[in-house]
Amino acid sequence: MILYLHGGPGGFSTLQHHRYRNVLEPDYLIAYLDQRGCGQSSAIDGTDQLTMTQYLRDLQLVVQQLLDRYAKPGLNLMGDSWGASYGFLYVLKHPSQVVTLISNGGVADAPYGYRNLIEKEKELARGLLTETRNEKEIAEYRRMITALERIERSSFDDFYAATRLIKRTIPRQLNFNPYRVNSHGGPPSEEVLADAGVDLETAKGFFTKGRVVNEAFRTDPAFNNLNMVNRLADIAIPVLVIQGDGDYSIGIDQARIIFAGLTERHPGNKELAIVPNAGHDTADENPEVVFPLLRGFLERYNL
Repeated sequence: MILYLHGGPGGFSTLQHHRYRNVLEPDYLIAYLDQRGCGQSSAIDGTDQLTMTQYLRDLQLVVQQLLDRYAKPGLNLMGDSWGASYGFLYVLKHPSQVVTLISNGGVADAPYGYRNLIEKEKELARGLLTETRNEKEIAEYRRMITALERIERSSFDDFYAATRLIKRTIPRQLNFNPYRVNSHGGPPSEEVLADAGVDLETAKGFFTKGRVVNEAFRTDPAFNNLNMVNRLADIAIPVLVIQGDGDYSIGIDQARIIFAGLTERHPGNKELAIVPNAGHDTADENPEVVFPLLRGFLERYNL
């Protein structure tokens, strides 16, 4: 049994069934969780319940209900992006209820990820600065570098606006996508939407709800400065760590940092996979590599 944890915070799981129905579902029961305030879960008024502490309580309720309903001693957690970080936090708190953990684009050291991305963007901006003689462009690149340096020096305590700047606005100005190696394919196809049982307008509504959740987390210093690298050595269960080789959205060496922490005391059952020609969504950009990784890992370690 697998419990899938979506990214964000503020994403949703609705469309993932189409991705895994022919890959994992023939052999595994998969539960797709829409986290509090996200996707098909109820919208939340206010932000008091949109915290990591509340989310961990929520996940414990979901896990226990699944284990009781299907009479299982433990389940496999599979998370993308924030969902993988969520999985790490849960395993650290409830290690006995999880059989394996799959981290696809997960983060254990958030400040490292910000600084790594900022350094990459400063490098790109400086390169463009040397190539232009246009005074307007020169001024723009200089303003960009100054803004990046200001963010780099900050405490990251309130990081919502800064996140949008370094992950959305500045990348567009630099013609750089920190999330993807290949161009994006656009909105979900009619086939994917039909498989999920939603229409495009409903899916767009999920994104609107997600921004509320994301802003709540991104204004929480505990989330923005999350660093659990030194705690990862406590995780004894098997873990598969996946990251695309072009994923600057979380820091290009985030997976290696996670793997080093995991293997400090329990090296035998930890696996690291850097996926070629892929960014943050490795399963979308290089499924031919990722799907066999998932199946092989679960075949080796699932109870």
